[in-house]
Amino acid sequence: MIAFTNAVARTGALFNVVPVLAHDRLDLATDQIGVGLALASVVGLALAYPAGVMVDRYGRKIVIGPSTIIAGASLVVSVAAPITLGLATDLAGANTTLAATAVALTAVALVFAWRAPETYGGARL
Repeated sequence: MIAFTNAVARTGALFNVVPVLAHDRLDLATDQIGVGLALASVVGLALAYPAGVMVDRYGRKIVIGPSTIIAGASLVVSVAAPITLGLATDLAGANTTLAATAVALTAVALVFAWRAPETYGGARL
């Protein structure tokens, strides 16, 4: 998840592709694009410490496996994102949709942190 938010933030910041597409296709203003990129960076920054704690507590492999699955699932979801996020943006507005997406990503990370197995044997917290 951290890698996903970093990829989005860095793609927009380094290559200027995301802001141009957001402006041209989603008709977002520059301040809305800036808020979205900043929000992605803040979420990535906020999740870096809990991810490090999880790696220290449970081990690399236990954290990397589910993170890879979540990243793959987010890739699949991104195929439907133009429809779902476009509809959400039309119904609630761009800022609300970006905030709701950040909250949903954080909630998934927190649920994973709460329910992560301590070992591959499936021991729960």
